[in-house]
Amino acid sequence: MLNNPFAKLFYDKFQEEVLNQSTFYGDKETITHGPLENKFIERFNLFLKRCGQKTIDISHHCISDKKLARFCSSLRFYMIRNVQNLPDITSEFSRDKDLISLFDSSAQYLINRSRQYRLRGKRTQQLSDIYDYTVWKVKFQDDRGSTQMIPAKIPAKPTGTALFVFDPNRCPQNEALAGKVFHHDMQDAFSGSRHEEIKTFFIHMPPSYPEEIAAANVLTTIRYPDEYTEADMTFAREQWSNYLGRNLKYNEDNEIISGYRYEDNDFVEAMKGLKIFGYCAAAADAHRCLKAFKNLAEQIYEPEVVSRAMKNVTLMAYALMPLEEKTDYQGIYFMSNDINDLSNPEHVMMTNFPELYPQIRISKADLQIADSKITETAAGDFIIVSPMPESSIQMDKNGRLVDKLKDKNSRPARLTLDMSLPAAKSAANPRKKEWRDGHRLQNSTSANLGSVNHIMFKTVFNNVLAGKTGADIFGKAATGNPNYILTPAIAYAHRRKLKE
Repeated sequence: MLNNPFAKLFYDKFQEEVLNQSTFYGDKETITHGPLENKFIERFNLFLKRCGQKTIDISHHCISDKKLARFCSSLRFYMIRNVQNLPDITSEFSRDKDLISLFDSSAQYLINRSRQYRLRGKRTQQLSDIYDYTVWKVKFQDDRGSTQMIPAKIPAKPTGTALFVFDPNRCPQNEALAGKVFHHDMQDAFSGSRHEEIKTFFIHMPPSYPEEIAAANVLTTIRYPDEYTEADMTFAREQWSNYLGRNLKYNEDNEIISGYRYEDNDFVEAMKGLKIFGYCAAAADAHRCLKAFKNLAEQIYEPEVVSRAMKNVTLMAYALMPLEEKTDYQGIYFMSNDINDLSNPEHVMMTNFPELYPQIRISKADLQIADSKITETAAGDFIIVSPMPESSIQMDKNGRLVDKLKDKNSRPARLTLDMSLPAAKSAANPRKKEWRDGHRLQNSTSANLGSVNHIMFKTVFNNVLAGKTGADIFGKAATGNPNYILTPAIAYAHRRKLKE
C-alpha cells in the first residue's frame, strides 16, 4: 500500500542491521548471492516499491545469510516495538495485503533455508508452513492447578462444559513440556477447583511452525475474518465433530457424506457448553476454527439454526479485539496497559488495532470511576481493560518467580523451549530486554497479584465456565479480599458503548 510507514521502518532496519554490517566491495564489484537470498530481496523490493519507498541494492555487498535470516525473523518485532513512533498508523497500513505477502515471503525464506541447511547435514530446526494443531486433554489432579497432559485422540462429547485453551507457543509433542507451557501462561486461573466437571483441552503449535506464518495468519484473519486454513478445518472436523452430529464421515473436500445430525434444538443447546480461551495470535486461530466449524454446520443445518447455535459459543480472548462488527459467537476480550507511562502502550494492540486502541485503553482518569474499564460493542460483546500491576515481578502460588521466557514482546532466541532459562540474560542487550508490557498474559493470571487485573480476569473466566452470560459474568469476584468483591460489578455498571 502506498505510503505505508512500515515500509520505511523495514528499509531503515535493513540498512542498519544487514547492509551496514556487511562487507562492501565497492561500486565496481558485483557480488553473486544465492537463489534464496535473491528471491527474498526481490519480494522485499516489490513490497518497498508498492509502498513508494526506495528499494534495496545488495549487489555490492557480501551479506551473511544469518543476518538476513535474523532480519526476516524480526519483522514483527520491528513493527511492535516502533509503532508508537510512526506517523499516522491506521488499520489499513497494519493489515496491508502487501505487508502480509512480505511476512509470507520471509517465512518461505526461513523454511527453505532450514531445509537447505539440513540437506547439508547441519543441525537446525526444520520449519514448515504445513502444520496441524497439537491437542492435549488436561487432567486436573488437585485444587492447586496441578495438571497431567494426555494426548486428545477422541473428540469432545457435547455434554457438559468443554473448555479449549488456544496458546500461541510452539513446542514438541511432549507431555511435560506442554504442561509447563500451560501452567506458565494460565498460572492461577484454575486454582481453587479441580474442574472435574469441565473437560479442558490445551492447543498449541508444533515447533516447525514459523512465527512469521503466525504473524501473516493473524494479519490475514484481521483483514479477512471469514477465511480459515486447512489446519483450522482439520481441527474443527476432528475435535468438534460430535457437536455437529453422531458418526459423521467426511470426504477429502471436507463435505459431510454420512452420519446423523441432531434435532435443531439439541444442536443449539449443546453449543452452550463450548467455551474457548485464546491468547493473542491463538485467539485468531480459534476464530478461524469456529469459521471452519460453521462451514461444516451449514452443510446439515439451516443457516438460522447455525446462527443461533454459534451465538451460544463463548470465545474469551486476551490481547485480541473483535475481528468483526457482529461476531458469530459471544466475545469477551481482555487487555492490560500501563497507566503510568504513555510511551509504553500495549504495543501489539496498538499495532493491530490502531484506531480502536485509544478508545479502549485505561487511564488514571478512568480509575477515578472504576478499577477496570469495560466497553460494550454494538454486538453486545465486552472489552475488559485493566491496569498493569505496579510490579513486574510476579510470583506463583508457591512463592516462586514466574519464568519470563514467554514474554511475547521481547525478541527471544528462536524456538527456545528450555523453560528454566530466563528470557533476558543481559539487560544491556535491548533485543533481549524484558519489556514491562501489558501484552503478557501473566499480568492477569499470576497468583500473587492481589490486583484488580487478576481478580477481574479470574472472576469473568470462571463465571463464563459456570455458564453465566451478560451482566452475570461480572458477579461475585473470585477473591477472599472483601475490598474487591464488588469490583467487577462496579466496572460493569460504568461500562461504555464502543464508538462506531
